[in-house]
Amino acid sequence: MSDTQKFVNTSASIGIDEGVELLNGMSESVFAGVAQNMVDLGWSIFPQMTSGERRLPGKIDGGVIKWKEDYNLSLVRPTQDFLDRCIYQCASLNVATVFGPASGNTFAVDIDVLDEKLADEVAEIAEEILGDTPFVRVGNKPKLALIYRHAEDDVVASVSRRLADEEGMPSQHGLEILGAGKLLTFHGRHHKTGQYFKWTGLATPLLDGPEKALLVTSAQVVDFLAAVDTKLGFAQAQVIKANFSWTEGEEGEVRTAIIDTGVSGRLTDGREEYLGKLVWAMVCANSQEICAARDLGDDALRPLLAGVCQAVFDEFVVKAEASGRWEPKMLRQEIRSRVARAAAKVEPPRPRMIASGASKSHLDSDLPIIEIVTGDVESAANAAELALVASGRGIYQRGGAIVSIGETWSHTASGREVSTQRIFPVGEHALVEHLSASAIWMKYDARSKGMARTSAPMWIAQTLMDRKGRLGLPVLSGVVGAPTLRGDGSILDQPGFDETTGLLLDHRGVQFPEVPQAPSRDDALVALGALKALIKDFPFVANADRSVALSMLLTACVRRSLRTAPLHAFSAPTAGTGKSKLVDIASILATGREAGVLAQGKTDEETEKRLASALIAGDQIITLDNCVLPVDGDLLCQMLTQSTVRPRILGRSETPDIPASALMAATGNSLIIAGDVTRRAIYCSLDAKVERPEDREFDIDVIAETKKRRPELVVAALTVLRAFIVEGSPKQKNPLGSFEDWSRTVRDALVWAGEADPCETMVRMRELDPKLEALTAVLSGWAKALNDNRVTTSAIVEAATAQAHNEDGQIVFRNPELRSALMSVASAGSSSALSARSLGRWLGANADRRVGGLRIVRLGLLDGSPTWRLESDEPGILGPANW
Repeated sequence: MSDTQKFVNTSASIGIDEGVELLNGMSESVFAGVAQNMVDLGWSIFPQMTSGERRLPGKIDGGVIKWKEDYNLSLVRPTQDFLDRCIYQCASLNVATVFGPASGNTFAVDIDVLDEKLADEVAEIAEEILGDTPFVRVGNKPKLALIYRHAEDDVVASVSRRLADEEGMPSQHGLEILGAGKLLTFHGRHHKTGQYFKWTGLATPLLDGPEKALLVTSAQVVDFLAAVDTKLGFAQAQVIKANFSWTEGEEGEVRTAIIDTGVSGRLTDGREEYLGKLVWAMVCANSQEICAARDLGDDALRPLLAGVCQAVFDEFVVKAEASGRWEPKMLRQEIRSRVARAAAKVEPPRPRMIASGASKSHLDSDLPIIEIVTGDVESAANAAELALVASGRGIYQRGGAIVSIGETWSHTASGREVSTQRIFPVGEHALVEHLSASAIWMKYDARSKGMARTSAPMWIAQTLMDRKGRLGLPVLSGVVGAPTLRGDGSILDQPGFDETTGLLLDHRGVQFPEVPQAPSRDDALVALGALKALIKDFPFVANADRSVALSMLLTACVRRSLRTAPLHAFSAPTAGTGKSKLVDIASILATGREAGVLAQGKTDEETEKRLASALIAGDQIITLDNCVLPVDGDLLCQMLTQSTVRPRILGRSETPDIPASALMAATGNSLIIAGDVTRRAIYCSLDAKVERPEDREFDIDVIAETKKRRPELVVAALTVLRAFIVEGSPKQKNPLGSFEDWSRTVRDALVWAGEADPCETMVRMRELDPKLEALTAVLSGWAKALNDNRVTTSAIVEAATAQAHNEDGQIVFRNPELRSALMSVASAGSSSALSARSLGRWLGANADRRVGGLRIVRLGLLDGSPTWRLESDEPGILGPANW
């Protein structure tokens, strides 16, 4: 009998606490004894060390478990593989439970009170307002933890408060609400007393799931905290004056930092950098008060940060222009976001030692001073993060890596080399360079017996690079080279980093006309006419094909703000018809340059590596050019229908989350879209109807014309979309599945403006799908040979290969149509035989897919082999079997 079964049986008969003690007396296996049962019941858990003030997670595979960064245990329960490794490697450790959706939306009221009478009073208030929960955990008595549950759409926020002493100051007694993402030790030994945690209520997490916790509302929790405050009193925030070299306000007000902008009038250029430095300076000016209030909880911190935000706002509008992106409403939102991030990282001030020989320029510099103190890694790393943000040097995070923007060269479809902006990971040495330029680094010098200037240490750079999931750098979702629209339809036209979207807008010196805020439908038609005139000489087969090209132009200008967008495919019977030029026009609008192109690999794996590389580099448009093989693949499907993907990085084991916000295109002569990509693509057909289309003559060079008129053409594209949004985005078509954002924005705007529906082209594309053609052939052959009989995979192969003599005495196949169809999907290598194993895999991949009213249905096992049946949606279609 396993430890878990012994534990469950013992606990059920003599009680959970005695079960824990008995189990540990036998095997010292707390986690191993309870883990599987708890996860099966619906708890999200991980092993936790039994000693130490911070009670760190346990270690598996040689490293500390990163339960939040690597496993996201507040949202998903442990996988079986992860759980098995924990059970094997951390058998004797404590059991920590992570609250949130993965644990049934449970949360804890943690009564961290050492006075028994006071603890009972808090518990009584909880019972009166929240109810009597069956989950009651006792740790270091009389401390209690009460487990409740909230509805999915009524989230209970985490709160940390201190009860007040007789003078109104924070006491040693605390009260916490542990919500989503917080954790609590459920089983094992207390790290101070060595005693086992006990469950004294009517339920225990070993035998009962989260659904047994009492359901309460967030309003009840607010009432509970208010009742505790009224009856017992929470400590209030204290504002303490200290000696800083800042402008001092009146008693109780925040201190104001003053930074010289270096210009005589109001600042217009460089406002992003100025705001970053100003926020950092203001937070540092009030760091002692912020840190004190931070420890007391949100109610203490909120009014203090509001004062800091107001001080930043007041100083900014005096020194800089509050217009455009920096108009007052948006400016206040930006300030609130930046101050909150800085306040979460700032450390309380320490006395600084400046070497007697330090130059005056060090002290007068606007750069923050960071002192390297032995053993204080976290403070130095936090300060380094804030200095990087305030420096305005363009350092971001993306997919867990620290990145910056740089230039590289790529090849276009015509073979030209063009300069392209891409996202590059910042290496250790480059990060040291950025850190050294963002702050004045000081360390103790034994020779001068004082602080001396130095470079940023390599270990600081390495620490920041390893802060997966904890980096405070701005999250970069992508780079755009022209004005665009945000996801809510608002205009993004101010250069710099946009906090709302995570987009970096870099015009590269190009001046764009103002995008109209409220254009009319007539304005939209004029703007669309300019785009149609640009592509008027392309030989589109039908109006729907032209709509695909127009969709490409519009989508290129707003792709970064759409959750997903379909593949835009361009096909022609011969080369030189203009397929790649259409993609180049879209790329010029979005980036100012022709599109860099990728060739298909010889294998699917090679193609996926090329796609992953372009996606990680942040390319705005990724084009598979001159495709000779059917366009298909798992990664491509993910890039089209998921907002983020996890591509494999060559030479590295991790698979980071990368935004899949590139516009995907494919070109080819008689291009074939196959498999699942057919429902993820729209298809533009071109036909010049001449033998040598490349010899045609045109009035204009469309590429040169697009480059020349790029600013007005970009604004024209945005005018079409903005006018549709101002009109209320009236529904035109049912949204295309997985592409709802694109359908409601680009597709519906085109139809609203009188253009054909670009999705009409999907019918023609599906007819060309070789995988659909193969499935249709198999279903037809199966219907004639096997009717609706239940058959094994081997029986299907037997029916396809069965032979007989014809009237002339020749040996022929009895079901040649079925055999021919199966040879295209399940042949045994280069031979003329059929492979039952390959056929089984193909049947599994195509089960339940309807074609012409027929579908293959997977049934149960027969003598250990899977069985299948052909079913029809209409009775009478299937006739008698020929086998």
